[in-house]
Amino acid sequence: MGPIEAITTCFRKYVTFSGRASRAEFWWFALFFILVDYGLSQLDKALFTYPVIDLPYITMSGANMTFTLSLGSGFFSPIWSFLILLPFLAVGWRRMQDAGRPGYWFALLPVCLTVIVGAVFLLATIGATILAHFLLKSSFLILIGAFVTTLINLLGSSQQKTNKYGPNPSEVTS
Repeated sequence: MGPIEAITTCFRKYVTFSGRASRAEFWWFALFFILVDYGLSQLDKALFTYPVIDLPYITMSGANMTFTLSLGSGFFSPIWSFLILLPFLAVGWRRMQDAGRPGYWFALLPVCLTVIVGAVFLLATIGATILAHFLLKSSFLILIGAFVTTLINLLGSSQQKTNKYGPNPSEVTS
């Protein structure tokens, strides 16, 4: 499967979470997403300015530090990311199923990241900055584990025969 066919297949199966997606289909679509997002981010940087907030916090050693948070990301890149979210989730879900794993494994990394970031911001908001800092540092291993698990499954080969999610996409014509 080439890049054009992969991209059109992913948009045609915009919200199809059943079935399987080959490695080529997933990675060509991922590259397409990254390249378009990079271009739109550059356009956003050229057209928009971002407000910056400095958040003070105290490290475990007691040193005063500042975490700089840039708010906003322009206009075009967030809209693109929102529009491409469902097809990207769908192709990742189908790719996991192609490797013989449940599709929801594709959500492992974003769910872990969301929970950890949410907990850190909640703790920082209520003034528990030392605990937030500890959680941020200790959760790094969880995120690395989730990333490696997801990446191994996305890079893995397809199950050659029909599995419980459907026939091998390399052997089926759409």
